[in-house]
Amino acid sequence: MLHFQPNSGRVGDVIPFFHHGMYHAFFLTIHDDQYEEWGHAVSTDLFHWEERPLAITRGTSGPDQQRCLTGSVLFAQEQYWMFYTGERVCAEAHAQERDQHRQTHPTTICLATSVDAEHWEKYQDNPVVLRDLGKYAWGDWRDPFVFYHDAEQCYWMTITARLYDQPDGFGGCVALAKSHDLRHWDICDPIYAPGNTYPPECTDLFCMGDYWYLLYSYELTRYCIGPSPAGPWRQVQPHTFDGRSVYASKTLWDGHKRYLLGDLCSRAGETDAGAWRGGGCMTIPRELVQGPDGALYTKLPAVYEQYFRAADAVNLAEVEVQAGSWHLTPGGMSADPGLFAKVLLPGRYPAFYLEATLAVTPQTRLAGVYVNDGDYFQNRLPYQVTLDFVSGDVLFSHKYRGANAERITSTWADLTTERAVKVQIIVEGTTVEIFVDDKFSLATRAYDDLSLGRIGFFVENGALTVRDVRVMPLC
Repeated sequence: MLHFQPNSGRVGDVIPFFHHGMYHAFFLTIHDDQYEEWGHAVSTDLFHWEERPLAITRGTSGPDQQRCLTGSVLFAQEQYWMFYTGERVCAEAHAQERDQHRQTHPTTICLATSVDAEHWEKYQDNPVVLRDLGKYAWGDWRDPFVFYHDAEQCYWMTITARLYDQPDGFGGCVALAKSHDLRHWDICDPIYAPGNTYPPECTDLFCMGDYWYLLYSYELTRYCIGPSPAGPWRQVQPHTFDGRSVYASKTLWDGHKRYLLGDLCSRAGETDAGAWRGGGCMTIPRELVQGPDGALYTKLPAVYEQYFRAADAVNLAEVEVQAGSWHLTPGGMSADPGLFAKVLLPGRYPAFYLEATLAVTPQTRLAGVYVNDGDYFQNRLPYQVTLDFVSGDVLFSHKYRGANAERITSTWADLTTERAVKVQIIVEGTTVEIFVDDKFSLATRAYDDLSLGRIGFFVENGALTVRDVRVMPLC
């Protein structure tokens, strides 16, 4: 099973961490659409995950009586430190009070420690960080991310917050706190306050090459780039990861490479018509690759590439032509220019890994892959990955149900008719993950029975060449 999901409930925000050869994926547990506590899974290779007991649970009273929410983990001073958001039961009468008394704060920053990253003890003087109401609004104070700042020789904590004197929807900011001992913190001015956003959630701050990166989530997982951890920040293109169905992704560094981990949301009612709801399973990790201008790209990690090398090459001389004029050889196939051309691979694969290289002529706009060509008589519409060589989109859609389409944002996939495009698609259960050119990724859901259809390729209003097709069944 490539996509980790706990035995009970769904995976919410993922909090990744690496230490002593072990990858940790802490995550918020979701039951009945409620985020509650911290789950925990471990891996030695980012491929095989083992669920461990709950890391922390909500208290019977105090600052985390309601829920234990997103935070971060680090190793320092010979032990593990977990900083998390505690949410208390807060009476509506208290909701209008703006003072520093602990009983009136709905969310606060709490601390737990451990000697083995599995058995955690909450700090007796929680919460450890309260908002400064002279700087920050009462409502948002959460999602702490902690790291050691070498130049200042102290710890930094970024916090999701809102400026006190700004209206909701404009005052979202990333607050900063500093500490020398991880228990006592000084509140500082924000490091990010653009003046036009809701609170940036689930922050992550790291250095890669010559640049610092501030990751945060608002509708999508986004990032800014700067010369220092305090900014000043700017955006490059692309500045988001995946689509709206993968939220609150964060990173870990294993001493060699940096990986991005997130959760793939699910749809209400487990149908394609359902609205997106928070949480589901963990995505396949993405390896982060840095471009020359500092832009970040995503690709399959090496351990997955190694696993999928066992995929069988498809004899393309044996495909079924359903539309258009094709020239078929064992290693490649080409469709002549025309209104529409379509081929289907032999066999049916309800779960699979597919790899292929596609190239189109300069006048061609649309080409792509049928993840499943559907079944007209069973009222099963095709699922397809469409490459738009004019807009640059990579689009996953349920044919004729465009409202539920998922896409890599326009032009960022940098598609062009002047070069071939490498496409990798992983389908397992209801999850669909798409990797393009070792630079872009997209994850989504497909709830129809995929055993009813077949994998295929198509082109509209142009010509297409397909080569190097390999398929691996995953069930």
